[in-house]
Amino acid sequence: MANLLSNPKLHLRKLILVGSRKSYIVHFQKGLNIIYGDSDTGKSSILNLIDYLLGASQVFLYPQLQETGKYCLLEVELNNKIYTIKRDIFSPNKEIEVFAGLIENIDDLFPTKYYPSFRQSGELEHFSDFLLANLGLPNIKIKESPSKADSKMDRMSFRDIFKFCYFNQDQVGSREILNINNYALAPKTREVFKFIFNALDSEITEIQAAIAAAMTKQSELNKKHNTVAFFLRDTDFKSYESLLQTKDDIDVQIEALNIGLKSLNSDMLSNSEIYSDTRAQIVDYDKTLYSMMEEAEVANITLRNNISLKKEYQQDIQKIKASIEILDKVQIPTEHVFPCPICSNDVKVNDIRASFDEYTKADMQTELRTLQKRVLELDTLISQLKASIGDKQTTLDSTKISANNLRNKLDRESKELVSPFVSQVEQLTSQKATLLELKRSTDYHIKIRQTLSELNNQSMVYDSQIYMLRGKLNLLEEESPKIGAILNGLADILRDFLAVIKMKAIYGISISEKTFLPIVRDTDYINLTSGGVRTLVSIGYLLSLLQYSFTNSTNHPGLVMIDTVGKYIGKTSIHYTDTDNASDLSYDIKQGDETKYTEMYKYFLEMSKAKHSHQLIVVDNDLPSSLEEVLKPFIIKHFDENGRNGLPKGFIDDIA
Repeated sequence: MANLLSNPKLHLRKLILVGSRKSYIVHFQKGLNIIYGDSDTGKSSILNLIDYLLGASQVFLYPQLQETGKYCLLEVELNNKIYTIKRDIFSPNKEIEVFAGLIENIDDLFPTKYYPSFRQSGELEHFSDFLLANLGLPNIKIKESPSKADSKMDRMSFRDIFKFCYFNQDQVGSREILNINNYALAPKTREVFKFIFNALDSEITEIQAAIAAAMTKQSELNKKHNTVAFFLRDTDFKSYESLLQTKDDIDVQIEALNIGLKSLNSDMLSNSEIYSDTRAQIVDYDKTLYSMMEEAEVANITLRNNISLKKEYQQDIQKIKASIEILDKVQIPTEHVFPCPICSNDVKVNDIRASFDEYTKADMQTELRTLQKRVLELDTLISQLKASIGDKQTTLDSTKISANNLRNKLDRESKELVSPFVSQVEQLTSQKATLLELKRSTDYHIKIRQTLSELNNQSMVYDSQIYMLRGKLNLLEEESPKIGAILNGLADILRDFLAVIKMKAIYGISISEKTFLPIVRDTDYINLTSGGVRTLVSIGYLLSLLQYSFTNSTNHPGLVMIDTVGKYIGKTSIHYTDTDNASDLSYDIKQGDETKYTEMYKYFLEMSKAKHSHQLIVVDNDLPSSLEEVLKPFIIKHFDENGRNGLPKGFIDDIA
């Protein structure tokens, strides 16, 4: 049995989507991880974000994610070393930032930036190179067309390897897995398969080249480390431990100043209580002033209204006097006849008078006397209001003077009381500001020291990579694994899986030497017409790649993610239609039958019980009803679109 420690290990620890309203967090564990719940609740987006943070070219921005998301953080363990990856979800071409530590510590660290794509070039390294190096995998080139002697060499990336670790919901049960029908990509995919299982024909040469490249990079890192370390020593830069002690001392001093400031504020408040009676009197004055000002305003409004009314009466009086004067001077003959300006008929004055009210001179004189009386009454009321307003203003002015005198007295006495405290507060605040600035400077120096430490850690990463590569090289030189033996081993694991889930008539199980994909009942995977069979076989295939690495030296990173494990076996939406019902029945796959679904989850559980260092993350709409209690410890997220039983409505759990 090969040394299992030589295999690369990629473990997910925590995913955080940082949003405009809050952060959305998913914690992962080793072994089995289950995410399930209603459709359209963001289950698949969790795997989609992980894939993006591990270098995928884009992320699916569904409406809620686009509305609230800003950037993502993924805390990972690469061969037992923890890193935090940060990536902007709206700018896939923007550099990916990597912090050498936990998510909660990234504010204390300087990030290393990487290009997300090989299409980008410049002074930065590529993100794929970072992942490969920290997983102890060689950075090699493989032939685009292995059968041609003059084939071009193509750079192998981490993304090429990860295709064998993650099937999204469109790939599970699909005929198109692993570029099988893409004539441009399929040859490279097969070469990557060989690399994963140490069966690449040119791997010995490539590993030798990778060891040389790793040693060169390590030498460059060591040179950079020594240059920086010499500069820091030459400038009497404090050591990392000394800087941490300085930071702790500053924190203690700041806390002491905070206690002193709190005590001073308390003393100021306590001593100022002796003036509470004066403050109460000022409050009473203010209430009285407010009431008096309201009364004065009401009186002024009433005065203005009465003066306006008097003016209207005076205008009416002038109009009535003018009307009486007209009656005295103009006499209209009652029998007067004149032609109508419209119809030319004769019109009599008496006929017109019969249709309108007519006021006599006596009527108008009576109305005139009434209006003149009202004007006199208003004159009296206006005089009274003016006198009242004057009295109120005098009282108001007197009250203002008394209130201001009290305020001035309080200000003088408070100043005498508070001045000594203010001086002490200013002194302590100044000391605190100086310490805070010193703390900021110390934090910056700590980051520099940590950067130096990370250079040393990266050199150790290359040490580990070189050690692992030399181990693989020795293994390949002594006894290179034969592809036939590898395919037989994978087929045995797949057969066991299909037997456990109780698939009917299991025979003719193998892995194609041409495509490296499964064969079931002597039928190539691509020709399987049952969607349910393709689902189970594609899942079993991914699991076999993972499980083979439990007992053999491989380059598999120990992580598998599968989205929608119930596809085509009666557990998901009916819009999955690429299946033949008769073929389904021949494999005993029936709508509503949970048998195979349940047995598959039992298989997942058994893998976790084996305590191998791996992660299996599965996503689906629900769980087998008979296993809900048993599976509870493995559920990392459960969503309900209606929020029943206190469950979040989705990954974005604060949507309306």
